[in-house]
Amino acid sequence: MRTRREQVSALACALFNKHTDIDECIAIANKYIQEAEERGFKRYQLKKTDHTAIDGRPSIKQWQHDQEEYFDPTIIEIVEEYAAWRDKQEAECAADTRRIEYFDRYKTKAISRWNDNLGRYEWSVQLDKWYPTFRPAIDAAMESGK
Repeated sequence: MRTRREQVSALACALFNKHTDIDECIAIANKYIQEAEERGFKRYQLKKTDHTAIDGRPSIKQWQHDQEEYFDPTIIEIVEEYAAWRDKQEAECAADTRRIEYFDRYKTKAISRWNDNLGRYEWSVQLDKWYPTFRPAIDAAMESGK
């Protein structure tokens, strides 16, 4: 590995082909090397950090390892929160699909009524029990097998 001075010298020479002032080239080279060192140090700090937040999401940890990009734990928390929300949405969509298929397969009918005592509508799929929303009414019918 080259020393910092060797790197600055090589970069300054490369820049000198485009610029005429060698002092300006050395200053630019120093700036580039400093930025690279800072990025490397930051990457090292993030890599050695205990990423306990990503233990639940091996895919995120693997992605970081594969890309050699390590994120601040706050960013990891945001990514995990989004991933959990996305998983929940996918699960909800799958559950709704099963409900629709149940309705279609059994030609089930649902009814609703206004409940003055509660001040809201209630739903029933089996006519023997009323539920505050449509989804639990379908779920109860599916569980009972009717």
